[in-house]
Amino acid sequence: MKRLYHISPTKNRKSIIENGLKLNAGERAKRFGQLEERIYLTDKLWKLNRLIESPMWKTHPDFQGGFDVYEIQDDIEVYNDEKFEYGLYTKSEINNLKLVATLENKN
Repeated sequence: MKRLYHISPTKNRKSIIENGLKLNAGERAKRFGQLEERIYLTDKLWKLNRLIESPMWKTHPDFQGGFDVYEIQDDIEVYNDEKFEYGLYTKSEINNLKLVATLENKN
């Protein structure tokens, strides 16, 4: 199984641990220009660092408390994200994951 990672604001930790990652095109996704329900991922931890260095992530109010990094332990189908060089996404909900790191927002 390929290792995949997801980042989320630390404020979502309790919900993610209890409920997994659910498909959602919520307000944050819409502000980022994404209307289709997806869960965004990457396949390497170093790629997450590139993503969160983007001003879009560093300055967004949802991420002021930092970022949680989750390792996905489900075998899911993924697609290349056309908007981010290092991004992938899935159209599947994810229930088998674990919190592997918390990153400070250095903005």
